Amino acid sequence: MVTEHLIALEGAQAELGVLYTVARTFCDLHTRAERDWLPRVGAIARHLRGLHRTGRLDADAVNTVARDIATLRTEWRAALDAVRAAPPYQAALAAVQDDRQQALAHLLPPVLFGIRPVAPPCSLYFPIALAGGRRRPGESPFPPPEEVATQIARRCDEGLVPDTTGTEWWERELVPLGCAASPQAFDTPVTLRLDAAHCPATVFVVQASKELQVFTPRLRVPVSVVLAPEVDDEWWEAQPVAYATYRTVLGNALRTRGVAVDVDTAA
Repeated sequence: MVTEHLIALEGAQAELGVLYTVARTFCDLHTRAERDWLPRVGAIARHLRGLHRTGRLDADAVNTVARDIATLRTEWRAALDAVRAAPPYQAALAAVQDDRQQALAHLLPPVLFGIRPVAPPCSLYFPIALAGGRRRPGESPFPPPEEVATQIARRCDEGLVPDTTGTEWWERELVPLGCAASPQAFDTPVTLRLDAAHCPATVFVVQASKELQVFTPRLRVPVSVVLAPEVDDEWWEAQPVAYATYRTVLGNALRTRGVAVDVDTAA
Protein backbone atom coordinates (compact mmCIF):
# COMPACT_ATOMS: atom_id res chain seq x y z
CA MET A 1 0.00 0.00 0.00
CA VAL A 2 2.87 2.39 0.81
CA THR A 3 4.32 1.76 -2.65
CA GLU A 4 1.01 2.67 -4.29
CA HIS A 5 0.83 5.83 -2.23
CA LEU A 6 4.40 6.73 -3.21
CA ILE A 7 3.45 6.44 -6.88
CA ALA A 8 0.51 8.76 -6.24
CA LEU A 9 2.84 11.18 -4.41
CA GLU A 10 5.18 11.27 -7.38
CA GLY A 11 2.28 12.27 -9.61
CA ALA A 12 1.17 14.94 -7.14
CA GLN A 13 4.70 16.34 -6.91
CA ALA A 14 4.89 16.44 -10.70
CA GLU A 15 1.68 18.48 -10.73
CA LEU A 16 3.22 20.93 -8.27
CA GLY A 17 6.14 21.27 -10.67
CA VAL A 18 3.73 22.16 -13.46
CA LEU A 19 1.90 24.67 -11.27
CA TYR A 20 5.21 26.30 -10.32
CA THR A 21 6.24 26.57 -13.98
CA VAL A 22 2.89 28.13 -14.88
CA ALA A 23 2.85 30.50 -11.91
CA ARG A 24 6.26 31.97 -12.71
CA THR A 25 5.02 33.03 -16.16
CA PHE A 26 2.64 35.56 -14.58
CA CYS A 27 3.91 38.88 -13.26
CA ASP A 28 1.74 38.76 -10.14
CA LEU A 29 3.05 35.30 -9.13
CA HIS A 30 6.61 35.14 -10.46
CA THR A 31 8.39 36.32 -7.30
CA ARG A 32 6.13 34.29 -5.04
CA ALA A 33 6.74 31.16 -7.11
CA GLU A 34 10.50 31.60 -6.93
CA ARG A 35 10.86 32.66 -3.28
CA ASP A 36 8.04 30.75 -1.60
CA TRP A 37 6.58 27.92 -3.66
CA LEU A 38 9.78 26.47 -5.11
CA PRO A 39 11.56 26.24 -1.70
CA ARG A 40 8.49 24.58 -0.19
CA VAL A 41 8.39 21.98 -2.94
CA GLY A 42 12.09 21.38 -2.46
CA ALA A 43 11.60 20.96 1.28
CA ILE A 44 8.89 18.36 0.74
CA ALA A 45 11.08 16.43 -1.69
CA ARG A 46 14.03 16.47 0.73
CA HIS A 47 11.82 15.36 3.60
CA LEU A 48 10.46 12.48 1.52
CA ARG A 49 13.95 11.36 0.56
CA GLY A 50 15.06 11.55 4.19
CA LEU A 51 12.17 9.36 5.32
CA HIS A 52 12.99 6.81 2.65
CA ARG A 53 16.71 6.84 3.46
CA THR A 54 16.16 6.29 7.17
CA GLY A 55 13.47 3.65 6.77
CA ARG A 56 10.74 5.79 8.34
CA LEU A 57 8.52 5.94 5.27
CA ASP A 58 5.43 4.24 6.66
CA ALA A 59 1.78 4.85 5.82
CA ASP A 60 1.42 7.65 8.39
CA ALA A 61 4.45 9.50 7.00
CA VAL A 62 3.18 9.14 3.46
CA ASN A 63 -0.23 10.48 4.45
CA THR A 64 1.37 13.49 6.15
CA VAL A 65 3.37 14.34 3.04
CA ALA A 66 0.27 13.83 0.90
CA ARG A 67 -1.63 16.36 3.02
CA ASP A 68 1.22 18.88 2.68
CA ILE A 69 1.20 18.47 -1.10
CA ALA A 70 -2.59 18.77 -1.26
CA THR A 71 -2.45 21.99 0.77
CA LEU A 72 0.09 23.50 -1.61
CA ARG A 73 -1.89 22.35 -4.63
CA THR A 74 -5.06 24.00 -3.35
CA GLU A 75 -3.20 27.22 -2.48
CA TRP A 76 -1.44 27.46 -5.82
CA ARG A 77 -4.48 26.73 -7.92
CA ALA A 78 -6.44 29.37 -6.02
CA ALA A 79 -3.68 31.92 -6.66
CA LEU A 80 -3.60 31.04 -10.37
CA ASP A 81 -7.38 31.28 -10.63
CA ALA A 82 -7.24 34.68 -8.94
CA VAL A 83 -4.81 35.92 -11.60
CA ARG A 84 -7.12 34.64 -14.30
CA ALA A 85 -10.16 36.35 -12.79
CA ALA A 86 -8.41 39.71 -12.34
CA PRO A 87 -9.16 42.59 -14.77
CA PRO A 88 -5.64 42.78 -16.32
CA TYR A 89 -5.74 39.14 -17.41
CA GLN A 90 -9.31 39.36 -18.68
CA ALA A 91 -8.51 42.52 -20.65
CA ALA A 92 -5.50 40.87 -22.27
CA LEU A 93 -7.52 37.73 -23.04
CA ALA A 94 -10.31 39.75 -24.66
CA ALA A 95 -7.75 41.62 -26.79
CA VAL A 96 -6.25 38.32 -27.99
CA GLN A 97 -9.66 36.85 -28.78
CA ASP A 98 -10.65 40.00 -30.69
CA ASP A 99 -7.21 40.18 -32.33
CA ARG A 100 -6.65 43.77 -31.20
CA GLN A 101 -2.92 43.77 -31.78
CA GLN A 102 -2.14 47.38 -30.85
CA ALA A 103 -3.88 46.92 -27.52
CA LEU A 104 -1.89 43.76 -26.81
CA ALA A 105 1.36 45.70 -26.84
CA HIS A 106 0.15 47.47 -23.68
CA LEU A 107 -2.00 44.77 -22.08
CA LEU A 108 0.22 41.68 -22.18
CA PRO A 109 3.48 42.84 -20.51
CA PRO A 110 1.78 43.61 -17.15
CA VAL A 111 0.28 40.09 -17.17
CA LEU A 112 2.96 37.79 -18.62
CA PHE A 113 6.35 37.97 -16.96
CA GLY A 114 9.39 39.03 -18.97
CA ILE A 115 7.85 39.76 -22.36
CA ARG A 116 7.90 43.01 -24.28
CA PRO A 117 6.94 44.10 -27.79
CA VAL A 118 9.82 44.44 -30.24
CA ALA A 119 10.38 45.53 -33.80
CA PRO A 120 10.13 42.33 -35.85
CA PRO A 121 13.11 41.01 -37.82
CA CYS A 122 12.97 40.95 -41.61
CA SER A 123 11.56 37.42 -41.55
CA LEU A 124 9.76 35.35 -38.96
CA TYR A 125 10.16 31.57 -38.96
CA PHE A 126 7.64 29.10 -37.54
CA PRO A 127 8.62 25.45 -36.97
CA ILE A 128 7.06 22.46 -38.69
CA ALA A 129 7.68 19.33 -36.64
CA LEU A 130 8.39 16.24 -38.72
CA ALA A 131 9.02 13.52 -36.16
CA GLY A 132 6.00 12.27 -34.27
CA GLY A 133 5.71 9.95 -31.29
CA ARG A 134 8.57 7.98 -29.78
CA ARG A 135 11.59 7.08 -31.88
CA ARG A 136 12.15 3.33 -32.06
CA PRO A 137 14.85 1.36 -33.87
CA GLY A 138 13.60 -0.03 -37.16
CA GLU A 139 10.73 2.47 -37.38
CA SER A 140 10.87 5.80 -39.16
CA PRO A 141 9.61 8.69 -37.02
CA PHE A 142 9.23 10.83 -40.14
CA PRO A 143 5.93 10.74 -42.06
CA PRO A 144 5.96 10.44 -45.89
CA PRO A 145 6.84 13.75 -47.58
CA GLU A 146 3.56 13.79 -49.53
CA GLU A 147 1.64 13.61 -46.25
CA VAL A 148 3.73 16.43 -44.79
CA ALA A 149 3.15 18.54 -47.91
CA THR A 150 -0.61 18.09 -47.61
CA GLN A 151 -0.56 19.12 -43.96
CA ILE A 152 1.58 22.17 -44.68
CA ALA A 153 -0.62 23.23 -47.60
CA ARG A 154 -3.70 23.00 -45.38
CA ARG A 155 -1.98 25.02 -42.68
CA CYS A 156 -0.94 27.69 -45.16
CA ASP A 157 -4.51 27.90 -46.46
CA GLU A 158 -6.22 27.95 -43.07
CA GLY A 159 -3.63 30.09 -41.27
CA LEU A 160 -1.35 29.48 -38.31
CA VAL A 161 -3.13 28.87 -35.02
CA PRO A 162 -1.72 28.29 -31.52
CA ASP A 163 -2.04 24.89 -29.89
CA THR A 164 -4.95 25.32 -27.46
CA THR A 165 -5.83 21.65 -27.07
CA GLY A 166 -4.80 21.38 -23.42
CA THR A 167 -7.23 20.71 -20.59
CA GLU A 168 -6.10 23.49 -18.23
CA TRP A 169 -7.14 27.09 -18.82
CA TRP A 170 -3.52 28.24 -19.11
CA GLU A 171 -3.08 25.72 -21.94
CA ARG A 172 -6.03 27.21 -23.84
CA GLU A 173 -5.78 30.94 -23.15
CA LEU A 174 -3.01 33.44 -23.90
CA VAL A 175 -1.19 30.72 -25.84
CA PRO A 176 1.33 32.22 -28.29
CA LEU A 177 2.69 31.12 -31.62
CA GLY A 178 6.41 30.66 -31.07
CA CYS A 179 8.70 31.93 -33.81
CA ALA A 180 12.28 33.05 -34.41
CA ALA A 181 14.41 35.29 -36.59
CA SER A 182 16.25 32.29 -38.08
CA PRO A 183 15.21 28.78 -39.16
CA GLN A 184 18.26 27.42 -37.32
CA ALA A 185 16.57 28.32 -34.03
CA PHE A 186 14.43 25.19 -34.26
CA ASP A 187 15.26 21.50 -34.12
CA THR A 188 13.53 20.77 -37.42
CA PRO A 189 14.65 21.12 -41.04
CA VAL A 190 11.27 22.50 -42.14
CA THR A 191 10.01 25.95 -41.23
CA LEU A 192 7.53 28.48 -42.52
CA ARG A 193 8.89 31.89 -43.42
CA LEU A 194 6.80 35.01 -43.08
CA ASP A 195 7.90 38.35 -44.45
CA ALA A 196 7.59 40.59 -41.39
CA ALA A 197 6.34 43.42 -43.58
CA HIS A 198 3.20 41.34 -44.09
CA CYS A 199 2.78 40.40 -40.42
CA PRO A 200 -0.27 42.06 -38.85
CA ALA A 201 0.53 40.75 -35.36
CA THR A 202 2.58 42.42 -32.66
CA VAL A 203 5.83 40.55 -32.06
CA PHE A 204 6.97 39.98 -28.47
CA VAL A 205 10.30 38.74 -27.14
CA VAL A 206 10.65 36.59 -24.04
CA GLN A 207 13.60 38.24 -22.34
CA ALA A 208 14.87 35.11 -20.56
CA SER A 209 14.95 32.85 -23.62
CA LYS A 210 14.98 35.43 -26.45
CA GLU A 211 12.12 33.48 -28.04
CA LEU A 212 9.82 35.50 -30.26
CA GLN A 213 6.05 35.14 -29.87
CA VAL A 214 2.86 36.43 -31.44
CA PHE A 215 -0.57 36.23 -29.83
CA THR A 216 -3.46 35.85 -32.23
CA PRO A 217 -6.36 33.47 -32.76
CA ARG A 218 -5.24 32.89 -36.35
CA LEU A 219 -2.39 34.25 -38.44
CA ARG A 220 -3.44 34.05 -42.06
CA VAL A 221 -0.67 35.58 -44.19
CA PRO A 222 1.40 34.54 -47.22
CA VAL A 223 4.22 32.22 -46.20
CA SER A 224 6.87 30.14 -47.91
CA VAL A 225 8.47 26.90 -46.79
CA VAL A 226 12.17 26.79 -45.94
CA LEU A 227 13.85 23.41 -46.26
CA ALA A 228 17.25 23.07 -44.63
CA PRO A 229 19.98 22.01 -47.07
CA GLU A 230 21.18 19.32 -44.65
CA VAL A 231 20.52 17.87 -41.21
CA ASP A 232 22.66 16.63 -38.34
CA ASP A 233 20.00 14.36 -36.83
CA GLU A 234 21.48 10.86 -36.66
CA TRP A 235 18.02 9.36 -37.09
CA TRP A 236 18.10 10.41 -40.74
CA GLU A 237 21.21 8.29 -41.25
CA ALA A 238 19.22 5.20 -40.27
CA GLN A 239 16.32 5.88 -42.64
CA PRO A 240 15.91 4.06 -45.96
CA VAL A 241 15.30 7.45 -47.63
CA ALA A 242 18.12 9.96 -47.18
CA TYR A 243 17.22 13.47 -46.11
CA ALA A 244 18.41 14.93 -49.43
CA THR A 245 15.90 12.74 -51.27
CA TYR A 246 13.18 13.42 -48.71
CA ARG A 247 13.77 17.16 -49.08
CA THR A 248 13.53 16.97 -52.87
CA VAL A 249 10.31 14.97 -52.83
CA LEU A 250 8.81 17.26 -50.18
CA GLY A 251 9.76 20.38 -52.13
CA ASN A 252 8.20 19.05 -55.33
CA ALA A 253 5.05 17.98 -53.47
CA LEU A 254 4.73 21.44 -51.92
CA ARG A 255 5.10 23.19 -55.27
CA THR A 256 2.50 20.87 -56.78
CA ARG A 257 0.10 22.01 -54.05
CA GLY A 258 0.79 25.65 -54.76
CA VAL A 259 3.06 26.27 -51.77
CA ALA A 260 6.11 28.45 -52.33
CA VAL A 261 9.47 26.92 -51.42
CA ASP A 262 12.48 29.13 -50.77
CA VAL A 263 14.85 28.08 -53.55
CA ASP A 264 17.97 29.66 -52.08
CA THR A 265 17.83 27.58 -48.88
CA ALA A 266 16.11 24.49 -50.26
CA ALA A 267 18.45 23.90 -53.18
